[in-house]
Amino acid sequence: MGKKIVNVCVALILCVLMLPGSIVNAAGINSENSNVELEQVINDYFERFYSALLMDSTENFSKDEFSSINGYIIAQNVISTRETYKKLLGGICSVHLDEVVVDDLTEKNDVLEAMVYVKYTYAYDDASEENQCTTGDLMKVTISNNNEYIVQDIDSTSVEVQMVKDSINNTMTVSARNSYDCYDAVDNYFEEIQSNADSLTEDIAYAEPIVEPEDDVLPLSTSVSYNAQTARDYGFRLGDHYENYIFNRASLDCTNFVSQCVWAGYGGTNGYSIPYSPSSTNSTCVKLKERVKNDYRMTSAWYGRMYGSKNGDPPSNFCGVVSFYDYVTTNTGNGPRANSYNNGKVYSSLSTTMNKGDVLQFYKSSAGRYYHSVIVVSTTNYKVSDYAKVRVAQHQSEYYNRNLSDLINNFGGKSCKMRLLRFKSATFSS
Repeated sequence: MGKKIVNVCVALILCVLMLPGSIVNAAGINSENSNVELEQVINDYFERFYSALLMDSTENFSKDEFSSINGYIIAQNVISTRETYKKLLGGICSVHLDEVVVDDLTEKNDVLEAMVYVKYTYAYDDASEENQCTTGDLMKVTISNNNEYIVQDIDSTSVEVQMVKDSINNTMTVSARNSYDCYDAVDNYFEEIQSNADSLTEDIAYAEPIVEPEDDVLPLSTSVSYNAQTARDYGFRLGDHYENYIFNRASLDCTNFVSQCVWAGYGGTNGYSIPYSPSSTNSTCVKLKERVKNDYRMTSAWYGRMYGSKNGDPPSNFCGVVSFYDYVTTNTGNGPRANSYNNGKVYSSLSTTMNKGDVLQFYKSSAGRYYHSVIVVSTTNYKVSDYAKVRVAQHQSEYYNRNLSDLINNFGGKSCKMRLLRFKSATFSS
């Protein structure tokens, strides 16, 4: 069954990049009429901004449009995504803005700072249901407030943007990071991404499947099988939601979200249908939040924080990319267990199919470690040579139906290291 996409009206104040029509007189900001006008400007702007993703767009962004390197990175990531999809996936043929929400707006002297969540849906190739994806991103927007509103800069919490920053931090001095040399480094980074896309157009040799390990003999406790369909459904239905009102987000949320999917696969959501449109008053969210509070289907070493908790991030076994892998592949007590495939190898060496409910992790060479976790939501099992048919869900940024090609390209193309976790029967105390 396909994802139900709910269109949400644009909520509050935002401009992001200087484009024609994105300047509004600052007089009367607190009036109702002014707010209505601003909301329309925001909606019109983002439709133009994300139209740069369309395969026939020639839109590019210059470094002079931003007060720091941050906004330039985000803009170049949009352009790189457009070019990548043209090379690998037939091009993006439609973009639709779904939601713009301002969570926090503060004024400092003549500058406004806003935390803004932006969500949009795009379709590529033949625009079939399978080739549609919704994604969201939390951004910090800086806007000048002197007679008229002009966006000065934008920043993002997404994994892709952070990878660019890490690359710059690892190769440049502090004094150079906001210089034009730094902008050149960003251009070089995305040129490499495009080179990756060129290399991925070549065929992949598929290795013969290996025999998967049998499940271990489990100690006495409540034995629980892993329901890959339920894990997949949790990811597919909630992947594009910034909040699911069941668990708290973590400061780095990709593996925190994957652990939630695994939790669902081990029966965390049994008896309830995972909602497409979660809310704080949704009865299923309220009941599942209570299960999280009571550590249902969790352990003392692997547990999440219920929505609204003030206790900070959960333990690294639940929300850390490397710690999660180490825990589930070595665990001999209660809690999740998984077989590992292709650790330390390029993705094309993967010798087992990618199945729904599997977790994939990606290595970032500049960080020297595995950096990002996603869950497979495709309902058909695919060998690695068919990676362009595989869809995944993830957080930071939020996606429910992302094409695996996009990730492989961003994490190194043919040199991308990708490992797979396949979960198996485990035990829990409840």
